[in-house]
Amino acid sequence: MPHNPSNAPLLKFLLCYLLWIGGGQMVKGQILEDSMFMARAHAGLNLTYNGRYDEADQAFEGLLEDFPAHPAPHFLKATNRWWQSSTCVTPFFHSIIDQQLRLGLEKSEQYLAVDHPDEHALFQYLSHALHAKLAAYRQEWFTAANRGRKLIPYLDDCIAYSDSSVEFCFASGVYHYYAATIAESNVLLTPFMAFFPDGNVSKGLEELEESISSGSLTRPEAMYYLTYIYLEPSARDTVRAQVMAQRLHRDFPLNPWFTCEYARVKVHTGFHEEAIPVLDQLIANYEGQPGAIQKAITCLESNYTTKLAMRAYHYRGLSYLDGRHDPERAIEDFQSSLDYAALCGISEDHYVAGSWYYQGRCHEELEQVEMARNAYLNAKEADAYGEFGDRINKSLKRLAQP
Repeated sequence: MPHNPSNAPLLKFLLCYLLWIGGGQMVKGQILEDSMFMARAHAGLNLTYNGRYDEADQAFEGLLEDFPAHPAPHFLKATNRWWQSSTCVTPFFHSIIDQQLRLGLEKSEQYLAVDHPDEHALFQYLSHALHAKLAAYRQEWFTAANRGRKLIPYLDDCIAYSDSSVEFCFASGVYHYYAATIAESNVLLTPFMAFFPDGNVSKGLEELEESISSGSLTRPEAMYYLTYIYLEPSARDTVRAQVMAQRLHRDFPLNPWFTCEYARVKVHTGFHEEAIPVLDQLIANYEGQPGAIQKAITCLESNYTTKLAMRAYHYRGLSYLDGRHDPERAIEDFQSSLDYAALCGISEDHYVAGSWYYQGRCHEELEQVEMARNAYLNAKEADAYGEFGDRINKSLKRLAQP
């Protein structure tokens, strides 16, 4: 899922619910016992994670024709288009995702509720979770919270099945980790979490690692989550973070988003010189497309989207700032990241706030006080979730001292 799982406090809260992976959590019913279905689901998801979204959709459409009563093909189709949609800012696929999830929910009630209560609980849980994620992505916070509320009755069931299914093990692992760490980013959520099962960092990590070792359908999602989780204070392990990013990049080499993820982890673990050539190639591939600098390229046109370029320039700027200690060159990359954010219509975002903040640091190093102050103020305005709040305030206070 191409969004930082720990970006915003509310998003982080929603990720306590975000236990979805196309087809991966189906247990005990006919679907997992059908080797042909599973082989085709694996093949389709391999296309999804390699960024071949139209081919994946065709594969899942074939499953829908052969399994018309089951909700699984609808969820696979929704998941596929979710990944595609989240690599840029176009809402083109949002209604399609919504429709597939609604159809899946209906079929879950009709086909699974009586004879397969475990699958029924799962698909209710997954579909409401992805609905919540879609609403949060669109910044429709009330809708996101309401959809999250709908999955609460199924939470206990999903955790209970984790002992008997590695697919539920992934779902349980995401929940246990974020339920235990969410208060670290937003203490206001602590009372609310009293209504949910307790979290456990160690248990969550163990379950996520189990999802990877099993070779299950949840493996790519577990690796993606762990590239972020192992860089957080609660689970800090820079070696494991690199291992996860390397596996993701190796297994799905055609997905430039995972390539950027690989570079991101290199940057945040201090391997800047290894990250720079990877980012150079990503940027060259993007800017080699017609009109790449003048217009926003969306996921309807290419896997090398303007949103991807925004991220790549941001991380290359960090490499020049912290790795090569070249603040002048870093400023250029941070400005390019901001230019591409503007092309996308993004004004409040982790990367916008970050690029302004790090530009401020660069200007400070160059003793350009007024330019540094302006950059920090712009960072503060763009920092919708307060991620850079303390650092921005300390920087502004430092510049105000005589």
